[in-house]
Formats: sequence, structure tokens, C-alpha cells
Amino acid sequence: MQSGMSSSLVETSEDEEAKRKEAEKAAKAAKRGIDKDELEKDIDVVIEETETVFLLHIPSQVVAAQTTGDTDNEEIKAASDAILRYDSFLENKKGSDNYTDRGS
Repeated sequence: MQSGMSSSLVETSEDEEAKRKEAEKAAKAAKRGIDKDELEKDIDVVIEETETVFLLHIPSQVVAAQTTGDTDNEEIKAASDAILRYDSFLENKKGSDNYTDRGS
């Protein structure tokens, strides 16, 4: 029984030694760079498109123009009222003490 244990320990240490030598060999190869044979090898590169991720989504609002003669459309009335309120806000803002013209 003891001989079985010692043989497995010897095998383990031999495996570790082989792994260590392989790692040293790889480190030396990495330090020396790429040789001519490696430069001559064909390398396949696969380029794939990744999924698009949107960070900001601002939905737009489209309202039909009032040129159709449809004066009963509530969307057009609401949009027109909002535009008028914004225009009056801008006019009042110009008259306030905190107004500064920033240019465009």
C-alpha cells in the first residue's frame, strides 16, 4: 500500500516538473518573439457584429399639419396650445432679470 502512495507522489511530482518545464519553454518563446515559420502560417480571423446597445431613447412626437382642413383634431389643438405656451414662456423669459443671450 505504501508503494502505491509513493508511486503516485512520484508521478505527481514528475507531472509538476513537466508542467514547470513546459511553462518555462513557453515563457522563453514569448520573450524571443515570433519566428519566420510562425509569420508564414495562415491565421483565420472571424469578425462578427455584436448586438447594438442603445443608451438613450427619446421617442419623437409627430403631429399632422393643420393644412388638411381638419380643425376638429384634438392632437393638433393640443400641440398648437403647447407651442403657444412655449412661445409665451420664451417671451416672458426675455423680460426677466435672469435672461442671458447665449447665441447659437
